[in-house]
Amino acid sequence: MALALRSLHDLPSATGVIDRRYPLGDAPVISQSNLGIDKVAFKAAAYNLLQLASNQTFDFNYRQFLTGSSAATAVLSINAASGSLGNWRIDASGNGISIATGANGGSGSLFVSATNGVDTVTFDVQVWSAVAVAQQGQIKLVVGNGWWTDNQFWSGATGAAAQEKSNFDNYFPLWSANPLSKYFYMSLTWGACEGPTRGDYSKAFAAIDYALAKCATAGHKFGVIVEIWQTFFNTFSLTDLASWPQYVVNNNWIIACIAQGAKRTQPKWDIDDLWSAFGDMCQAICDRYNSHPLFYGFSTMDESVAISIIDSKDANGNTVTQPNGLSPGQTILDSAHYNAKFLELQLRLLARLSNTPLYVPLNYLPPGGSTEAPTMANMINTIEAQYPKHAIYGGPDPFVRQTTFQKLVAGVYQSTTGMADIRKNILLMNRVQEAFLGNTKDSSGNLIKPGNTPQQLYDNAVQNNAVMLTWNHQTWEYYKYADEIAAIQARNGVVGTPPAGGSYTII
Repeated sequence: MALALRSLHDLPSATGVIDRRYPLGDAPVISQSNLGIDKVAFKAAAYNLLQLASNQTFDFNYRQFLTGSSAATAVLSINAASGSLGNWRIDASGNGISIATGANGGSGSLFVSATNGVDTVTFDVQVWSAVAVAQQGQIKLVVGNGWWTDNQFWSGATGAAAQEKSNFDNYFPLWSANPLSKYFYMSLTWGACEGPTRGDYSKAFAAIDYALAKCATAGHKFGVIVEIWQTFFNTFSLTDLASWPQYVVNNNWIIACIAQGAKRTQPKWDIDDLWSAFGDMCQAICDRYNSHPLFYGFSTMDESVAISIIDSKDANGNTVTQPNGLSPGQTILDSAHYNAKFLELQLRLLARLSNTPLYVPLNYLPPGGSTEAPTMANMINTIEAQYPKHAIYGGPDPFVRQTTFQKLVAGVYQSTTGMADIRKNILLMNRVQEAFLGNTKDSSGNLIKPGNTPQQLYDNAVQNNAVMLTWNHQTWEYYKYADEIAAIQARNGVVGTPPAGGSYTII
């Protein structure tokens, strides 16, 4: 009887709490959706909103870093943390933010938030800026095929001619007689450029003058691209004057280690004065040859290879003994400092090369791993913002090898960098590293034919829109000059198409 007199509203709910808004007092149990941010992944992406182009649209996906059951439906918003919001807005997809910076650019700080109606999460504040595009004249852009000799150099420790100069002299009559051959890719070491005292660049000038003078005798327009080597393989020598100037050796600016199972030497890039000395030399070369009609390009480094953490094991998994008292696994390079100085040097030289493109090899950047693609994307965005279509990108490896850089420009890392497929929007060089073709020998010592023919490598480069295709001529590899020139002639020298929007004098 007592139970009958009770209201149905007084019956306990599933949670033990009576809610009189419901007929039986049993309010439904609702599991609240949750929302969060994977700040580790967001930080690792390290996306840089600084120095965006003032004439381009930029878009970046923030939803990819949201976590929780409402990550897919949470609503993004954007506000200025300080300064102006500029033209930043939530993009049309609702997944990120975009900016059409306009002619005036701007700068400020902003934060992006997301809410599911109950929870609100906020990304770390990001500083942004848009810069004016640098004024530049037409650049000499060689479009076509050229030649280089991997791991061979112009001169030795005494200054006498080395293998590369010998190759250049021997093969120049063939190159100069074939109008499909457009340039020679010249490799100089720091030691071959600068004298024993800092600031003496007479050796570099003599070598480059010699090559340019010889090129001027060709039956068609044939020029030179110059690169400087700064990492050396299969050596522990810290005193090799073929590689380093005497004062660099005296300053103890070189370090040797084992990395990726091989001997390596490289500069101690943590030293700012070393960057200054190296940059001064590069600038002197750019200043001297920028306007020379046959000087088709310059590169500060053969590869952007810089070892930050040395190996504890060799390629076979065996423990290795590092030279000079180094410890396996030791950090020998501040990667963030290196990447910042590397970019700073590229921008410094682009400011001096009003008529000549700068080649920026980006196959690798320290420390590698998840930071590599975002770091490369930041560099490309910064360079293109200030000097659009003025830098050439690529590496010493063909596109079939698919390094981080090659995957990046193909759009593979768009979700973590915001960079879509940009192969049609930037200048690309493909250097056919014949070592990748293979020089494996059978039990009798005969070279085994590699899997990729010159024709296949050629077609792959064109498919990836390489506007310059640099063939690696070496006498000791399976494929010889005749095989490579046959591929060039079969394709009539065709390469990719320079991107629209550049100011070029096409050669």
